[in-house]
Amino acid sequence: MIRWLNVKQPEPERYFQSDFLERFTFLRLRTVWAMWLPIGLCLLSASFYTSGRTLGASGLAGFWPMVFVTTLIVVFGLVRWSLIEYVLHRYPFHYKGTNELYRKIAWYSHGIHHYQAVLNGRLVAPLPFSLSVGALVGFFDWLILGVIFQVGWAGLALFAGTVFGYLLYDTIHWSVHFIDADWSWYRKLRSHHMRHHRFPDGRFGVSNTFWDHVFQTYPQDKKTEESGAVKAEESASATWSAGKA
Repeated sequence: MIRWLNVKQPEPERYFQSDFLERFTFLRLRTVWAMWLPIGLCLLSASFYTSGRTLGASGLAGFWPMVFVTTLIVVFGLVRWSLIEYVLHRYPFHYKGTNELYRKIAWYSHGIHHYQAVLNGRLVAPLPFSLSVGALVGFFDWLILGVIFQVGWAGLALFAGTVFGYLLYDTIHWSVHFIDADWSWYRKLRSHHMRHHRFPDGRFGVSNTFWDHVFQTYPQDKKTEESGAVKAEESASATWSAGKA
């Protein structure tokens, strides 16, 4: 059974005097889907079209070979996003350095969410941040697969899979804050993320816990996690407070 959580929305804090700039601190999940789903579908369509021509020219003509190879690359893009998600969340979002610019980026891209975790409009990363990351990932896919290896169709499929992975991540992130369900895997994932909000120096995976296990940021037991809670909260607060100032 799926249950909507009756989460009272706090009054959003204002960070910019300019109404124009202030709008960029808000982003709804539906806006993310409205923008990135068409991009992902266009990338996938272009990949199918160009892969059909490329595979046909190499003697692998046929609908099913095209679908099979392209699907494998899309799935790899989904898996790749899970790693990108982990790296972004652990390092830029939870930046621990002293650079003032990076601190501000950490605050406006993620610290705001930790500060008001149940505020719907500030749950996902602001559009300028997601567009910048998307442009960077797309550029490297084009450069490596399109220019260097001359398999642009594979780069399109890989980027499409990454976009779909991002949509899945944002949807899961929104869901664990506003929806409860009886599925065991979902409850474990929801508990995993809620504990990250309590102890922000670990549990950086949102759509999965795999990379937390790989990189040892999944606490071995809750007592160990709670023993470092004060230090973790002070660390995160110091970083984000500096960025907010």
